[in-house]
Amino acid sequence: MSIVGAILAIAAAQAAEPQVVQVSRAATPDVAFEGTCAVAPLELSAGQPVVAVTVDGHGPYRFVIDTGAQGAGRISTAVAEQLGLEAVGEVRAAAPGGTFSTRKIYRAGKLGVGAIVFSDADLAEMPVLPGRTDWDGVLGIDLFHQLTLTLDYGKAALKLSREPVTGGVAASFDHAIPAIPLKEGDKEIAVDLDTGNGAAPLFVSEAIAKAVPQSGPATERGKARTSFGEFSIMEAPISLPVTVGGVALPIVKLAWPSARGEGNLGSRGLAGMQLTVDHAGGRVAIRPSADAPSCG
Repeated sequence: MSIVGAILAIAAAQAAEPQVVQVSRAATPDVAFEGTCAVAPLELSAGQPVVAVTVDGHGPYRFVIDTGAQGAGRISTAVAEQLGLEAVGEVRAAAPGGTFSTRKIYRAGKLGVGAIVFSDADLAEMPVLPGRTDWDGVLGIDLFHQLTLTLDYGKAALKLSREPVTGGVAASFDHAIPAIPLKEGDKEIAVDLDTGNGAAPLFVSEAIAKAVPQSGPATERGKARTSFGEFSIMEAPISLPVTVGGVALPIVKLAWPSARGEGNLGSRGLAGMQLTVDHAGGRVAIRPSADAPSCG
């Protein structure tokens, strides 16, 4: 499978991911944590940020940080079974072809990211992602709702802290996933901030794509399949600047359609930038990468 084909397959799997329709599980406590600050190296894999994580003192394992994934995260069946994690329930989610899949929910007693250790995190069974066999799990957005998450794509570093975001833009967490205002030229749209999207820098709805002046012909990048059926993924170059809070992003092409809403900003649209998400304060800052994150 080509790189583009593998990425599109991953995008299709993600698009079918978190439409939870039924949950059966024991009462789930909030994810508590110990520590005040942590810095850890990031690896960019297929455009997505990957960090080393320990599970109940074992590992490290490779987890993708996905702000577009609801819940505390996902874990591969192989790792969960190898560690003997307790299954505390299950989740029923939409799957390709209009079907549903049932996945177990495992509880990790201790989940370590650098110097921060989370307790009793519930991790859903991770689906098999076509073309990917080197990820052990996913860290979802709800794991960080009491912390400020910084992903520095330029310095390849992660930071977790209690420092509030200053400046930036207001972020809505109405649907768990952060939504922020983005401008294409003078037109403002609301986009999901989805670091787990490594398929394209920016997906938008077909209506928005057709309304934005394009500087070249649209081309079909491939096919994607979700629970709603198969569709073509299109892409076209644009000459308008794409900005968040007045900061220009490295985006020169649009892809469509968006899996939902007006748009989806992925990790490839954050190349060379520093992203900071403050869930508690309801703000997101995107700036050019400068000084490496530190806990000093």
